[in-house]
Amino acid sequence: MKSYTLPLIMILLVLSIPFCLQKKEEESLTLYEALKLNKPVIAEFYSVTCVICKKVKKELEKIENEYGDRILIVRLDVAKKENVILLANYNRELTVPTLVIFDRKGKVVRILTGYVDYKTIKKYLDEIL
Repeated sequence: MKSYTLPLIMILLVLSIPFCLQKKEEESLTLYEALKLNKPVIAEFYSVTCVICKKVKKELEKIENEYGDRILIVRLDVAKKENVILLANYNRELTVPTLVIFDRKGKVVRILTGYVDYKTIKKYLDEIL
């Protein structure tokens, strides 16, 4: 009886290459890299399982469409240990979603937790632009 395990593994590996090569949008820029670009930054600490986080993401997409390249939005999944440590540095409560808004110099301007609507985010961004 022949073993088809090795050829099957090889086929699965070949099929997964395109997915491995694609970089996820959320991981395209680290917070540290974004803060060095001298633009206002919104760091969104989220969880994949958080329903409110998904609603906040939609609000941030509206902000991103309006402001374009004048601001940067960095999404940080708290399931990753290093992102939880970052969140703990900015907010004593480990609450998701948490938005940390930085000015052009990398200084924290505002920390918002829970659901935040488009108008509120826009108000704080307009203060620093």
